Amino acid sequence: MKFLRIFFTTSLFLFTLVCNPFSYAYAGLSEGTDAYENGDYSKTFKEFKIAAKQGDVLGKYAMGVMFERGQGVKKNYFQAVKLYKKAARAGITDAQYNLGLMYFDGRGVRQSNSKAKEWFGKACDNQSQKGCEAYARLNTK
Repeated sequence: MKFLRIFFTTSLFLFTLVCNPFSYAYAGLSEGTDAYENGDYSKTFKEFKIAAKQGDVLGKYAMGVMFERGQGVKKNYFQAVKLYKKAARAGITDAQYNLGLMYFDGRGVRQSNSKAKEWFGKACDNQSQKGCEAYARLNTK
C-alpha cells in the first residue's frame, strides 16, 4: 500500500511538472529570447507564440514587437496593436508605451493624441521615464 501511495504521489508530481502551462510559457520565452539574440527571428516568433498561447503576457508583448518590426513575420501594425493592448492591459509597461506610440503615429489604429496620452500616462504611472516624457510633450500641445 505504501508503494502505491509513493508511486501515485510521484506520478502526480511528474504529471503536474510536465503539464504545467507556466513551465511551457517560461520555456517559450527563454528559448525565444535566446533565438532573438542569435538573430533567428522565425524561431523567436515560434517560441514567443507558444508562450503567448499559454497566456503569458510577455510573450504577447514580444510578438507585438515582432509584428511591429516585421521580424520573423510579415510587418503587421494591426496585429502589433492587438497584442500590445493585451499586454498593456495586464500592466506591461513597455507595451503601454509602445501602444501610446502606435496611437500617436496612427500605425495600426486611427491616430489619436488623446489615446496616446492615455497610454503614455499609464506607462508613466508604472515608472517609465520615456512614458513620462511622451506624456509631458503631449500635455504641452
